Formats: sequence, C-alpha cells, structure tokens
Amino acid sequence: MENCEIDEYIIFKQVLEEVQGTNPAWYNVLTGTLTADQQKALSDVIVLADQRRAAAESKRIEEAGGTTGKKNLWNCK
Repeated sequence: MENCEIDEYIIFKQVLEEVQGTNPAWYNVLTGTLTADQQKALSDVIVLADQRRAAAESKRIEEAGGTTGKKNLWNCK
C-alpha cells in the first residue's frame, strides 16, 4: 500500500502563494485586514510550512540513499 501523507501546512502555503500570484486583489482582500497578531500567526504558519517541506525533502533524500528523486506535493512514496 502506498504511504501518502498530505501536509496541510505546505498545501495552505502553496494555495496562498498561488492566490497571491494569480489574483493579487483577492489576496489583498483575504489578508489586508489582518491584525498585527494575525499577520504574525500567518507568518509563523508559512515558516512552519517551509520547515516541514525541508524536513520531508530531507527524509526523502535519506530514504533514497542520498539522491533527491522526484518532488511530490503530497509527500507520497
């Protein structure tokens, strides 16, 4: 059976970046009224997503014996 873990933090960051890149007006509506605390929380989520992606990539490299292999959005093997 295939081991497939969807990382909600990585997906959230990717969706947010996609919205920012393709529909900046909507992105501004979504994020423009955030308080300073909410902006910090969002920033923390983005940092966590980056850390989780790096950890998942490191694990894939280790499991592949040191080769990078193909990147996979859902961390599937």
